[in-house]
Amino acid sequence: HSLQQQLYALRRYDNMVAYQLNRNDDYDFPETIDFRATTTTTRRRASPPVGMETSAYLKKRSKTKAAFQQESSNSAYNLRKSLRILRVFMLGTIMFCFVMWEKNTIAPTPIALIETHHAVIAKEQKPDPVETQAMLRRVKNAHLDVPRTALKPSRYTPPNPSLAIPLNLDTLLVDVNQPQTSSDIPFFWHILKSGGTTTKDAAGMCLGKVEASESGVLDGHGSDKVLKKVNISRGQIEYVNVDTTTASGIARAVSMGLAESGMSDIIFSPLLHESSQLFNNTTHKGRAFCLFRHPVERAVSLFHYLKQASWEPTFSEKLKKIETVEDYAISEFAENNWMTRFLINEMTGILTRKHLEVAKEILRRKVLVGLTADMENSFERFSKYFGWEDKDPISADQRSCLKGYLAEGSNRNDHAIAEEGTMGWRILRGNNLFDLELYDYALQLYEEQGKMLGLR
Repeated sequence: HSLQQQLYALRRYDNMVAYQLNRNDDYDFPETIDFRATTTTTRRRASPPVGMETSAYLKKRSKTKAAFQQESSNSAYNLRKSLRILRVFMLGTIMFCFVMWEKNTIAPTPIALIETHHAVIAKEQKPDPVETQAMLRRVKNAHLDVPRTALKPSRYTPPNPSLAIPLNLDTLLVDVNQPQTSSDIPFFWHILKSGGTTTKDAAGMCLGKVEASESGVLDGHGSDKVLKKVNISRGQIEYVNVDTTTASGIARAVSMGLAESGMSDIIFSPLLHESSQLFNNTTHKGRAFCLFRHPVERAVSLFHYLKQASWEPTFSEKLKKIETVEDYAISEFAENNWMTRFLINEMTGILTRKHLEVAKEILRRKVLVGLTADMENSFERFSKYFGWEDKDPISADQRSCLKGYLAEGSNRNDHAIAEEGTMGWRILRGNNLFDLELYDYALQLYEEQGKMLGLR
């Protein structure tokens, strides 16, 4: 046979041997293969050149295959091991970055979305439902959730007395657990749409308290040169002729010596830090108290109120064109952690976990907490804390008056309630995650301070 035929026969035989080895079949190879039978035998009988011993060939092939398999196995094992190590390292890095992000920043989604939709609202268009749904997926399970009717905290947070709070609040406001003195002046931190107006009317109409708020400058009293008590529009509440709800009004009240005058029984203002200056360079200190409301419920109430409150400085015609809570939640008018920001005096920028911890510590040390969801008991707490009933016993008529105001409320704005878990509720919750946690802490303080005062 020609050389080409011999090579062809050898190649066929080699393939046949490899095939049988891979199948692990028992096959009786001849000791010597007759090359001349190549053209007449089957594929399984393909023969190498004359004289080649099959056993030696198979032995060599087995050793080569075993070495190759061992090398391949080692390489594959090393590769799998390296991939596992790399996968664990990458997963650990991702988890670390996520934990640090969650610990130090709030979810940026709502802020970014509000900025994105400024132009949309300005053009009187509906927000993009695709973007809205994407935002919802990102805030769906973020942080804790607190039911609107909760009176107990979802978790208990230990105090952090080593944490420094702003110096003006530390020195100009009295700690909650310090004994009352005659020079302390009740200061109501007014969180909007949380029962502040009801508290004003109940204290002024029923208990006859003289108040300092925005009402004192009505009927032209904003230009008065001398501090005095006034009756506005023949109302039944006496006010001091100052405005303690704006920075310029507070500066005027400071220059007129509001705290030193002793005219006001209660000072009302949403501006905690600015109002603290009323007690600077005087012998009087502020003793703060407030009412807390669920942040999402408060945001919904504020939306419906501001749509029609043309007398409010924050009123806007653009807001009247927003029809749904969902559209409001992603508009430029939606608040972002109002309570946390006003407590720490950080009106803009990204809030961090440290900001929230400072806000909690301010609340724990300086503010007596009441709840809009428990108005009657909250007002009873305020009365006991400030000793109002000890100074002037409350008559049956006054109690009836209080019960009416606290049960019905003042400045009410009846509207549809946003159901928990709906799109609007979830977006507003995403906008106010820090306030939600702060509210949960306020529930804890409400319980602890009640025990301090000997109340349930």
